[in-house]
Amino acid sequence: MAHFVACLFHYVAMIDIQNGRNDTWLHKEELLNTEYNIRYLNSYYFACITMVTVGYGDITPQTPREKLFIIMITIISCGLFGYSMNTIGTIFQEIAKRESEFKQNKYDINIYLRTRNITKRMQLQILKSMQHQNLQKSNKNKRGEEIIRELSQNIQTEFKKEFFGKILSSYNLFNLNFSIEAREKFCIQMKELILQAGDYVYLQNSNNQNIYFLYDGKVDVYQQIGNEQKKIGQANQGDVLGNYSFFSSLPEKYGAQCSSPAQFAYFNRQDLLDILKSFPKDYVFKQFNFQNILFIHISFFYNFVFKIPIKMKK
Repeated sequence: MAHFVACLFHYVAMIDIQNGRNDTWLHKEELLNTEYNIRYLNSYYFACITMVTVGYGDITPQTPREKLFIIMITIISCGLFGYSMNTIGTIFQEIAKRESEFKQNKYDINIYLRTRNITKRMQLQILKSMQHQNLQKSNKNKRGEEIIRELSQNIQTEFKKEFFGKILSSYNLFNLNFSIEAREKFCIQMKELILQAGDYVYLQNSNNQNIYFLYDGKVDVYQQIGNEQKKIGQANQGDVLGNYSFFSSLPEKYGAQCSSPAQFAYFNRQDLLDILKSFPKDYVFKQFNFQNILFIHISFFYNFVFKIPIKMKK
């Protein structure tokens, strides 16, 4: 904005000079015969000072044309400044209101739980769940996903093909064994999942039917031994989770819990099977190879020594 005003202020002076006037601000400041960078610096300085403090008086408009121009610029800049301050104030008010409501909710739920003699462990779980919901409300990625869902179906489809297609193409198991048409159908059925630190992706021994592609964050892989939850590995960006149960339909051998905020792309086993019925060649691959995948790839996905999932890339 300051650059735009500076250029116009100089331009107005040049118009007056071309019309024969010799009393412009360039004449007053003795800048008419100086280099352009010197004139620009002075003009830019004037623009900044005028918009922020309404001028110091060291550089002033001299001709009626210059004065009219500065009047308009001052009115516009004051309006923009007021609008900006009001917008910033509204944002801070909304943040303060949300934090105040969250603190009040925590206070109310604490009293409610204590009067009912709820255990500390359950109280902590409830408070963590409340905190997670509060974070989800302000999560930019979550809001972005909601905005995409409000767009037309064609736009959503193209977005999913591009975004999820990049993820699927990184994994040879899908990239090399299924046709492009089938993979595009997979992409349309895929969804995003955003979890916070401490959230479970799935539990040990659960009948998980989803395969998860971790594209941001970290996830701990654990084994439940009695009451003890023992960490046996960590999945990072680019890893796949849930592959054991997805390919075998057997309960998960291990559980997965987020150690940091994490984002996943995922799809359901039944969605995969329904899509493959429309693609005979791919369905034949599924019929003859899913069990082979179970025996051949489980050792690949789960290291024999550390028993942790590893990347499905080359």
